[in-house]
Amino acid sequence: MAIQAKKAVKYQIKVKIALMGPSGSGKTYSALRLAGGCGAKTLLVNTEADRGYLYAGKFDYDIVDLTAPYTPEKYIEIIDYAEKEGYDTLIIDSGTHEWSGRGGLLEVHGNMPGNSYTNWAKITPRHNAFVDKILYSKVNIIVCLRGKDVYVMAENERGKQTPKKEGLGADMRANFEYEMMATLMIDQQSHIAVPMKDNTGLFENRFEMLTEDHGKLLMQWANDGIVAEQPNWAQMQYQYYPQQQGYEQQQVQQYQQPQVPQQPVYGFPSNELEIMTAWNTAGWDPNGVNGYIQARYNRPPAQMTAEECYALMIEFQSYAQQKLGGN
Repeated sequence: MAIQAKKAVKYQIKVKIALMGPSGSGKTYSALRLAGGCGAKTLLVNTEADRGYLYAGKFDYDIVDLTAPYTPEKYIEIIDYAEKEGYDTLIIDSGTHEWSGRGGLLEVHGNMPGNSYTNWAKITPRHNAFVDKILYSKVNIIVCLRGKDVYVMAENERGKQTPKKEGLGADMRANFEYEMMATLMIDQQSHIAVPMKDNTGLFENRFEMLTEDHGKLLMQWANDGIVAEQPNWAQMQYQYYPQQQGYEQQQVQQYQQPQVPQQPVYGFPSNELEIMTAWNTAGWDPNGVNGYIQARYNRPPAQMTAEECYALMIEFQSYAQQKLGGN
């Protein structure tokens, strides 16, 4: 591997913030206030039924209703939409559903036949694609995460012990919060944001309710630097697999060159070319794909949904990348 050092410089970036807290802590309200200082155009991804509309009279924002199944591919599609439509900030309310909601990855894993441990190899690439899409997106993103609610006894203003609901971390796959630039825990009673992690340095020793001023400070911090071109989606995926360092130079022609006919012949309703290219690149027999789909989904490729096809494409591409990397 050829190593080349360069001078570190600060680039302009898009902020990625996580807000955690128990129910009633004010995550949505805090996210909308924060977004108000990040730009004029905000899009809220609403998984909370009518609750996403409660603040329409207080804040100016657009909304997209996301319903079950809460697949990571749906979230990725909305992030792409937010970028395309030129939104300044995207609020994902909530990201918890991608993991533990109806049709989320925990439920998908629980319904999969076979070995539970090895099945994670099929789930993890889908979750990683969701996380990476957030990290490398060209829009500011605030992710609301439900807290793992617990009740503790705490002293109230009258000096008496009363039950208090607290968030014990996030209801999300472990370590998600560490991927963010700042992760704030919001208290249920005071609605004060407590920094759990803060790369920005803006929230240290500032135990306050979030406002538009915090959003403006974030923008000043994020825009203090050199304009840099964002990595594209394909480059981002290769970065997740360190063994792919030589992929672009050595293997890109092999991976991009389709080994199947251009017209759909296997019956997949969408992404057939990508699915079969990845399948062949992984070294599997093209004649075995129909039997594999029938055994896994209990129906032929033609009866798969578009979402299942997209998820299968992501999964097979991860195997193909590992194959090209020598693993």
